[in-house]
Amino acid sequence: MLAKKAQTLIEWNDKNLIHSADLKKSDLPRFFAEKFKVVANGVEYEADYESYFEFLNKFRSHIQSLTHIFHELIENQDYVALGMDAQIVRIDGSKENFAVNLILKFNDQGQVTLWREVYVLRQNQNYAIPWHLTKVTPLEHYKLDVEFVDGTRGIVDMEQLILSATAGVFSALKNVDVFNQVHLEHGAATWPGEIDLAPDAMHEAIKKDGVWILK
Repeated sequence: MLAKKAQTLIEWNDKNLIHSADLKKSDLPRFFAEKFKVVANGVEYEADYESYFEFLNKFRSHIQSLTHIFHELIENQDYVALGMDAQIVRIDGSKENFAVNLILKFNDQGQVTLWREVYVLRQNQNYAIPWHLTKVTPLEHYKLDVEFVDGTRGIVDMEQLILSATAGVFSALKNVDVFNQVHLEHGAATWPGEIDLAPDAMHEAIKKDGVWILK
C-alpha cells in the first residue's frame, strides 16, 4: 500500500533528519529509486543516493527536531498526495512551522521516483493541531510523561483506570512490560493491540491542570 509507504517515509524523515541521528546512506534504497527527481517550491533537480545523502546531511546539521502532522493522505495508482503541518526546531531553540503539500510518485518496487513539495511558512507560527504528541515516556505507577508539538508538557495518570474493574481494553496494560511499550503513532500515545489515548482530550486537561487523570 503506497499510502503506508509514504507515511513510513515521513516518519523516517522525522527520526533521521536531525543533527543527532545516525543517518546512513544505505537506508536510502529502502525509500528512493537509484535516480529520482526532487521539486521543492518550483526548484527542480535530479538526485541520486550520493547527492541526496549529501543534501540531507547539510539539511539536518542545525536541526534539533523535525515533526510532521498528517492532515490528508490520498493514494491514486502510483502517486500519493499528502497535506501536512511541519515544525523544525533548530539547535539554537528557534522554531519554524510550515504548511506542506507533498506529492510522491513510486515505481513498481515501491521506491520514490518523484518528490514534489510546496511548503509555506506559517505567519502566526502556530500549528493547526496543537495536540499532536511529540514525546511520550512511561513512568512508574502507570503514568506517562508527555509533550505536545506546541510545547505543552505534563503527566498522564492511568493507574486508577488500569487497575479498575471497568478498565476494558486498558486492562492489558496492567502488565508493566506491555505498558512500557507505549510509543507514538500519528501523534497519539499507542500500545500493541490498537490501544491508544485521545490526544485532544489529553492536551485540553494537561493545558489546564498539568495532569490528566483517567478513572
